[in-house]
Amino acid sequence: MRTTRAVPRANLSGVELRRFVREREVLAELATGFSNRVVAQRLVLSQRAVEKHINSIFAKLGLTVDDSLDRRVKAVLMFLDESALA
Repeated sequence: MRTTRAVPRANLSGVELRRFVREREVLAELATGFSNRVVAQRLVLSQRAVEKHINSIFAKLGLTVDDSLDRRVKAVLMFLDESALA
């Protein structure tokens, strides 16, 4: 099982920091069980933007397409585990 590391915010540019913050917001919304459409509405984003953020999250977490694993559920579990440690 792969663990996540916190990204040092001091090393991020302004654009990267905004993207990082937005991805965490998207992941938090996914943790509530909302669909991409609802997440988009709640965060005032396009559905395509939410999909791009989710794909970026999967890539950063090293979650590849795997029939035995739901990447969305795994990403949320990793997020919740990290949040519990914070």
